[in-house]
Amino acid sequence: MNIYKLRLIVTFTLFALFLSTVQSQENKNQIPQFLFPQFSKGILKMKNGSTLSAVINYNMVDQEFIFEQRGSYLALEKPDEIDTVVWQGKKFIYLNKAFIELAYKGKISIFYQHKAKYTSAGSKSAYGMTSQTTGPTAVLTVQGGNQMRSLDLPENVTISLDDIFWVQENGAFRKFTSERQFAKLFPDKEAQIRQFCKSNKINLSKVDDLQKLGELINK
Repeated sequence: MNIYKLRLIVTFTLFALFLSTVQSQENKNQIPQFLFPQFSKGILKMKNGSTLSAVINYNMVDQEFIFEQRGSYLALEKPDEIDTVVWQGKKFIYLNKAFIELAYKGKISIFYQHKAKYTSAGSKSAYGMTSQTTGPTAVLTVQGGNQMRSLDLPENVTISLDDIFWVQENGAFRKFTSERQFAKLFPDKEAQIRQFCKSNKINLSKVDDLQKLGELINK
């Protein structure tokens, strides 16, 4: 084997090892219970008129914004004091102990509540079947009064989305979880909305589709 081929093999091997390490680190850094894979800077507008800047992410299971500060993760003690969170080009408001994203603003507004729950991945039974249980699983740690959080997930736990959507009209909020429920919120337009959802293959988990519904009901 000549020197050129030997160098080529060594270079390829080192590159493969580097790629494997990067992929391993990326998998290790995944935080599936959060809305985005990484923490990033956001703006918090308080009800008292002040504005704060912080590195944040949204925990969809616990329905709260988590702040990253010097390697620690903190939760707000009084989230109801926040008027608006501007983050990742989105706006969130606080409602029913959760933060909901403004998907469409109008006389009738639509909001997206990103929600999830922990689900056991299950274990093999004697017949080779996989059993599963759903519901909250205690995976976060709270240390003292500073509300420190751990991002680690326990073994054999997966994240299941359980999104909720809201319509705001005349200051009142009404929730829905399906296109059918949304149509029933507007009896005078129910048939039209159902046909629109069917023709346009509306998917509520897509903000663009929620905006289409907002435009429809605000005509």
